Amino acid sequence: MELQKVVDNYFFDSLYDNDLKGVRFVRVSPQGEENYEKDVACSDKKKLLDLICDSRWFTPNVFNLSKCGRIKKNVQFITTFALEFDCYLPSPIDVLDKISEGGLMPPHFLVRSKTPGHWHVYWLIDPIAAYSNNVTHHIKISRLMAQLTGADIKGVGVERWFAVPKGDIYQYAHSDVNYTYQEFKDWYETNNDIVQYANTSSQRAKILKLDVFGHPAIQKLLKGSQVGQRDNSCFTLALLYYSQSWEIADALSELMRWNERNELPMKIKEIKKCLKSAYSGKYRGPSASYIEILTGIPFKMRIMREYKGEKTYQKLYDIEYRILQLIRKSITLSMSQSNIAKKIEAPLRSVKKAIKQLIDQKRIIATGGGAGKGNVATYSLENQKWKKVIENNKNHKNIGPKNHNPRGPEISESMKGANSFTSFSSYAPDGGCG
Repeated sequence: MELQKVVDNYFFDSLYDNDLKGVRFVRVSPQGEENYEKDVACSDKKKLLDLICDSRWFTPNVFNLSKCGRIKKNVQFITTFALEFDCYLPSPIDVLDKISEGGLMPPHFLVRSKTPGHWHVYWLIDPIAAYSNNVTHHIKISRLMAQLTGADIKGVGVERWFAVPKGDIYQYAHSDVNYTYQEFKDWYETNNDIVQYANTSSQRAKILKLDVFGHPAIQKLLKGSQVGQRDNSCFTLALLYYSQSWEIADALSELMRWNERNELPMKIKEIKKCLKSAYSGKYRGPSASYIEILTGIPFKMRIMREYKGEKTYQKLYDIEYRILQLIRKSITLSMSQSNIAKKIEAPLRSVKKAIKQLIDQKRIIATGGGAGKGNVATYSLENQKWKKVIENNKNHKNIGPKNHNPRGPEISESMKGANSFTSFSSYAPDGGCG
């Protein structure tokens, strides 16, 4: 699979590629008539595609009767799963990373919202009848999808509006092959019992509580490995014990017993080396993809250690985001990389990698500085569009509806991870997704 840009006609043609009995709603708002909006129900695909051109909002799913309106009880068929990402994700690769972390299937379409860094993501499924139990379960699945990927939990529902794409549209999975509803049910059953959420005073932490040792892939891994896979298997098991908060002595004892079941046992010093690396604090748990490779059994669990007062691992795109926010705050930033690391509370090594990647992607410009420790470089934004957004934000600090407290793109000292640019959000009617 690879990302491919597509036009909006292709997107809607794929989304409505079925001959289902029923209607879809669009909110028509012709150009030049800003104060005119009208909800239109349409059953003809060709007419629907013509109406989309002058519409602001649309419904992916199919409704029964036009006179009953866009309500949950009126939904006739469910044809999609859709998520709204309202945190700042600069590129479709970042969105796919989030989806991969949640163990989800590759999406069919990723649509860039007009709000900077926001995305709408769509999975096409074979249509199912919208019986009450299917609707209820669809919402539960969608909420868990949102929780595990960082999408908007409130932005789910079979009857919801979605904004007509005005930005880039990317196709990832082939649109001529739909997923089945059962595939999402299986994903839900696998992941629903392994995730609990805990609120701490400083951040919302995702804590995994699961019995992973009963999984067929882990059972096969524990039976021993052949030559060529022993090192990776040993390290994966060591990470598994670390993620489950085992004492290092207990983990070593279990690995010694595992080593006896190997085709050719490893040297004890090699096992201790793997164990030392796994317990170094650089990792939170074993890689699901590595477990699949080693065992040949699908493994979609996200196994992570629960941190209690420890400094959590930070994703590279979070660090990139905080660096960009720091630059946007001062327009031109003159600071050494070590001071940037202290400012955003991130590891220096990761900061260096993030800055290099931002420069390679031509998102920032760096002048001066050098290889020596403490050398100061000057950083500025490469994209002129962002500079214009910043200037507009300074001139219009209270953009948004009444009683809405907008957050500008400034970053606080204790910020951990990406936040949305709510000052530039577009609000969907009646609880839709902008």
